[in-house]
Amino acid sequence: MRAYLSHFTQRNMFFVSMIFLLTFLIAGCSQTNRGHDRVVVYNAAHKRVTVITGKRNLKQFSNIAGDAGTKDTKLTRKLPQTAKVKYYYVIQQAKPKVTLKMTIYANSKYSKLENIPIVGKVTYRLSDSDYQKFSHPKSFTNQ
Repeated sequence: MRAYLSHFTQRNMFFVSMIFLLTFLIAGCSQTNRGHDRVVVYNAAHKRVTVITGKRNLKQFSNIAGDAGTKDTKLTRKLPQTAKVKYYYVIQQAKPKVTLKMTIYANSKYSKLENIPIVGKVTYRLSDSDYQKFSHPKSFTNQ
């Protein structure tokens, strides 16, 4: 019974975090005196690959990120030991000032979302289609 409740609670927290991410990006697509909402993407060597800005691009990114969290997502506590970073997505909202970090891995279809208020971090397995989209970050800037 405890294992079921733990999985149930973990799954609920994941969905809350994905709803937060989706709301964060859709509602926050704005310019403020303090800056702009954006997603900065870095490769495994921490070199900037692209910056996702603009309402249309951010909305596309948030829709895909939100879909990744609402599908039959498989939560996990640990990444495979062989997981190697492919991309870091640093999601920055100007107002309120919040920064989330999403990591995509090269040799496994796992993703880790960190700095989620209240939740902290979650690790989950992406669907094949979502993994393909997040493996090509420049596709979000071609809108």
